[in-house]
Amino acid sequence: MKRFLFPILILFFTVLIMPRDVKGQSIALSVSPPILELMIQPGKNVNQEFSLTNLGEDTFIRINIAELSTDGLEEIAPENRLPWLEVSLDGNPTDKPLLVRQDEKLKLNLRINPGQNIEQKDYYRALTFTTIPYPHDPQTQVKVSQTIASLLLIGISSQGLPKKAEIISKIPRLIDSFDSLIFDITLRNSGHAYFRPNGSINLYGPLAKAQYRILPQVIMVNQERKLLLEKKNQPVDRIKGFLLGRYRLETDFVLDEGTIQVKDVKTFYAVPWKATLLILLSWFVFRFIRKARNKKKGNRKI
Repeated sequence: MKRFLFPILILFFTVLIMPRDVKGQSIALSVSPPILELMIQPGKNVNQEFSLTNLGEDTFIRINIAELSTDGLEEIAPENRLPWLEVSLDGNPTDKPLLVRQDEKLKLNLRINPGQNIEQKDYYRALTFTTIPYPHDPQTQVKVSQTIASLLLIGISSQGLPKKAEIISKIPRLIDSFDSLIFDITLRNSGHAYFRPNGSINLYGPLAKAQYRILPQVIMVNQERKLLLEKKNQPVDRIKGFLLGRYRLETDFVLDEGTIQVKDVKTFYAVPWKATLLILLSWFVFRFIRKARNKKKGNRKI
C-alpha cells in the first residue's frame, strides 16, 4: 500500500500546482460620432444616429445618459433625467444590458425633442457605453470594465444664446532669459452658451516674433480653462528659447466662427538675472577669498 501511496501524492500535488490556462478579457470599443454639437429650437425634433463597434471579445454593454460637468461625467438620478432625450436600438429602449458580439456594430438612435416650454439654455450630457464582464466564460479571470462616451453639447434657444469670455492672464512682468515662457492664460466662460476660442497668441520682441495657434477646446458655461497652443500638432503651454529685452504678448481670438472678438495684451521683460546673480555671487566669493589670503600673507610678514 505504501508503495502506491507515494506516486499518488506526487500526482495530486502536480495537478494542484500545474499552471492553468487563464484568459484575460480583451475590451476595445469604438463610438461614432465622439461628440454631438446641436442648437435646436423648443418644440423641434431631431434624430441622431450613433454607431458602436465592439473590436474586442463578446461583452455585455450598459447604455446610459450621464451628466457632463466641469468635473467630468456624473451619474444622473432618475428624477433628474431629461425626458426629451431618448436612446433606442431598432425602436426598442436600451434600459437593459445588451450582449454585443465580437466585431458587431450597433446602430443606435438618439431622439432629441425638447418641449415648447423648456428652459432655454445649454444642456451638457454624454451618451455612455459601459462594459460588464462576460459571466459565461469560466476561463476569464480578469473582470475588466470600460466606459467610453460620446459628448452631447445641446443648446436650446429660439434666437441663439449670448456668448461672453473673460481672459485671466498671469504672465509675470519679469522672466529669466533662459527659462521657458509659460502661457499662464485662463479663459472664463461668463456667457450662456459654450464656445471654442478661434485665434492665436502673438509674441513681439527684439529677438523673437512668433504666432501660435490656440487649441480650439470646448469651454462650457461657467467653466474656467487654461488656454493651450498647437505646436507641431501637439498641445503645449510654453515655449523654449532665449529671450532678451521688452516683449509684448497679444492674445487675440473670436468665439467659434462668429464676430465676438476677445483681445488681451501683456508686456514683460526678459533678462538673464539668474546668470547675472551667479556671476555676482562668484565675484563676491572670489573677492572674499582673495582678501582673506592677502590678510594672511600680511600677518606672516609681521
